[in-house]
Amino acid sequence: MPELSLLSVSFIAAGYLAAAVFIIGFFWKLWLYAITPSPLKIPLTPAPKTAVGVIGKNIVDIFTFRSLFNSDKRIWLGGYLLHLALLLLFLRHLNFFIETANGFLESIEPWGVYAGFFLPAPLLYLMGLRKAVDRLAYISAMADYFALALLLLTALTGISMKIYVPELVQEANEFTTGLVSLNPVNIPTHPLFLSHFTLALILGFYFPLSKLMHSGGLLFSPTITQTENCREARHVNPWQDKAR
Repeated sequence: MPELSLLSVSFIAAGYLAAAVFIIGFFWKLWLYAITPSPLKIPLTPAPKTAVGVIGKNIVDIFTFRSLFNSDKRIWLGGYLLHLALLLLFLRHLNFFIETANGFLESIEPWGVYAGFFLPAPLLYLMGLRKAVDRLAYISAMADYFALALLLLTALTGISMKIYVPELVQEANEFTTGLVSLNPVNIPTHPLFLSHFTLALILGFYFPLSKLMHSGGLLFSPTITQTENCREARHVNPWQDKAR
């Protein structure tokens, strides 16, 4: 293993720490969501009366953002395009963390590149909506703008790398696969890669603490996971014994 520079050691340590914070924080939050009682029967009507129906409805909703479409089509457009681009980018970046070639990931890589160049558009669109629409401006907090800005800067540094220093792709692949295989190598020292990787680390630290946790938390919301069977079955408040 080559001798690691101080810069590389710092980024490698930060990379492992960010990964630990993200993974542990993500699943810890999901565990907290899962064990939180639902004292009230509050499904968002009309809702299915069976568990199978709830699962089917949620699958459709997750892949189409149906509730958001019915609520506000302007937000749905930006949100749906943003999440589609992020999905393609996630699949493309998986190639940077595996050493052996994967046919599916290789086939989707061009679409991931297009998604990377497209990503700033829905981000800027959603940021503009939060300023232009009074209702959105009223409920928007600094955390909402921070998450969008963080994703935007990460996208812009990635795009700049792809345009101006495409030869960095191989070096980045060697560095990231080294991290995954626990056989780290020196980090590429180009400022664009260091900026892009730093922003990715910040995103890893920030994710479990932010509203971005809606990606997993939505599956634990009583409004979409409960059946609408109030007349058929009595919903018992899990807190009632403690309240006595």
